[in-house]
Amino acid sequence: MKKIVLFSAASLTISISFAQPAIISSPKNKEAPAALLYLSAGGALSAIDFSRYNGGPRYRGYNFRVWKNITPAKQISVEYTQFPKHRLAPDWDSVKTWNVDMNLHYNFTMKNNSSGFYVLMGLEYHNWKAKYNGTTIPEKQFKRFGAENFYRTIRWGANFGTGFNIHLNEMGLFTEMHFTLSPSNLNTKLRIIDVVYSAGITYGIPMPNKKISVKSKRKSLGISKGIYKWIKKRK
Repeated sequence: MKKIVLFSAASLTISISFAQPAIISSPKNKEAPAALLYLSAGGALSAIDFSRYNGGPRYRGYNFRVWKNITPAKQISVEYTQFPKHRLAPDWDSVKTWNVDMNLHYNFTMKNNSSGFYVLMGLEYHNWKAKYNGTTIPEKQFKRFGAENFYRTIRWGANFGTGFNIHLNEMGLFTEMHFTLSPSNLNTKLRIIDVVYSAGITYGIPMPNKKISVKSKRKSLGISKGIYKWIKKRK
């Protein structure tokens, strides 16, 4: 656990130290990238829950997200991460788990204006359900869900992390690491419950171009002609 905290702190420090000069040298009124939304898809690597999985293998999942610029330096993202069905020995079968995250990003743009680091903080909603076949875990820790001994647990947590973006016209790449603070399922003590690594591709949906309609053009021409005739009569 100490290694995870040290690695997270080092990542945040490195990202800020590399990107800060670019922010200082860039103008304050710099415009955000001309995109209405950013859509991203990629993979995720997660331990799912340190308190439940007891340091077991990490699981690969799918990550989908929508990004939106709210200021030139800030973005908000909504993310969905799902992991494949698996077994958690010895008590749980048909495990299904997914997360929904909402994060605020603060960007540190590099001098080339097409890449940069960001730091993030936000909230996570974690949903985990599985079929219970064992006798070693008290059932009171979980909420009964449906028939056939299916149980569910829901967890809320706080996200903190860092990431890196590269924008290449409409397309781009991203990589990210964040950890989640939350009470474990075994007690109410706040702790690092998971560390998630994700990477993928990004597509920026361009801002719609504002075009003047034919009707408005005709109206403006008609008004101009009327004004011209009125001025001519006055003369």
